[in-house]
Amino acid sequence: MGPFERNIPCKTHGKFDCCISDGIFIFGAYLPISSEFIEQFENSLKVDLMSARLKYASLLLNIEQVDCAAKILFDIEASLPSEVYEFSMHLPAFRTPGPELVKTITEESITAAVQAHVASCVIYTPLEVNCGPTHLAYEMYRTITEDDKRDRLNIERWMDCAVTDSIPYLYYLQYLVYKRLGSNDKAKTAISKLRNKISDVGENMCCKENPVMNRHLETSFNLLGNCYELEGNLEHAWDCYSMSVTLCPRNNAARWHMLVMLMSFYQLFSK
Repeated sequence: MGPFERNIPCKTHGKFDCCISDGIFIFGAYLPISSEFIEQFENSLKVDLMSARLKYASLLLNIEQVDCAAKILFDIEASLPSEVYEFSMHLPAFRTPGPELVKTITEESITAAVQAHVASCVIYTPLEVNCGPTHLAYEMYRTITEDDKRDRLNIERWMDCAVTDSIPYLYYLQYLVYKRLGSNDKAKTAISKLRNKISDVGENMCCKENPVMNRHLETSFNLLGNCYELEGNLEHAWDCYSMSVTLCPRNNAARWHMLVMLMSFYQLFSK
């Protein structure tokens, strides 16, 4: 495995099932990981309902710890409460908290409420480009044209990052994991859950009584498009990217995905 050798068995630490080892081999020398480090690491996963654990699962997927990533994703979904408050700190519109969230804030604390009910968006900075799926990394390069730059007004710094809503990302990671494990039925189920989630959010965005504008819906369409691409359903993939561009004409990585598809078609038919 090269100079940095990892031994990462699955361990259960309370509520969180973390794949973390007691040590790491560096250039043949075993360096133990202290219990204090493990405790700090576990606490970092509790910042909210799921965003940190989703990033951890994607990292495990990248280093081929697929079974452990699958277990974490299963546990995340199994522990979802009946009321999940989804939001993005980078978008202006916010929904009114529901009764369960308000009750937790009132009876316990804001921290407890965030950990139990709040699903903030998942953010990868450019320095974390190798920690998430390759397809999501395109979001860091969404600004393509001069019109895109003008549309940002030099204040939308988050657009240099990859940002996605937590629950759609959960289903996308489930698809990637089950696809890697050869569990095709579970992979198709994950696609269905992602598609249904996007449909629900889209309907709520069009609801005049309680519109939900605080979502990265265009990115969710890009993730769904990638699922269809990997399934070989290029027509559905193109439709997803097209819908993404319709929702967000500027600063949208969907244009890269569509360009890649067009180049693939050209190479295929030019032979």
